Amino acid sequence: MVDAQLIRGSGSFLSSGGTALLLPNITSEVVKKSNSLIRVPFPGTDSNYSIMADLLGASRDIIIEGNYSSGDNADIYKFVRDLASIKTVNAQTLINGDQSNTGSNQVGYSYLPVVSNMSSTGAITGGSQETMRVYVNDVSVTYEGGDVNKVRYSLTLYEGSSTNSF
Repeated sequence: MVDAQLIRGSGSFLSSGGTALLLPNITSEVVKKSNSLIRVPFPGTDSNYSIMADLLGASRDIIIEGNYSSGDNADIYKFVRDLASIKTVNAQTLINGDQSNTGSNQVGYSYLPVVSNMSSTGAITGGSQETMRVYVNDVSVTYEGGDVNKVRYSLTLYEGSSTNSF
């Protein structure tokens, strides 16, 4: 299975020692594209009389869930710390939401998804991998009693422009 990656402009993640945060053992990656339609049901009629307006454009959300354990050749503490802080070692950074410069003046993160880069063998397809410009909306790390060497994690990413976002 291919591991997804969240890549910043510069600086190193604790768990990888590089600009890419590897997201191993993904159990689910949902790529959801929405049109943001405005729907106004017409009073007293059935749904086929609803007024539809396509005024807001499209959006894409990526929801990733996986498991991480100390058996993944890395320190589980560093991985959890990377998820908690995303941009720096300060765990409050994500709450502040500043993703306007993730290093070398890169706005947001580059995301290498699993779903659009996999072949039938489970390997990355070809030399031209799809990447998306994303912003981290939320992260959760869940420890379940009984195994101190394993956590479940999830991230919700929003696709967005690198030139029109801040």
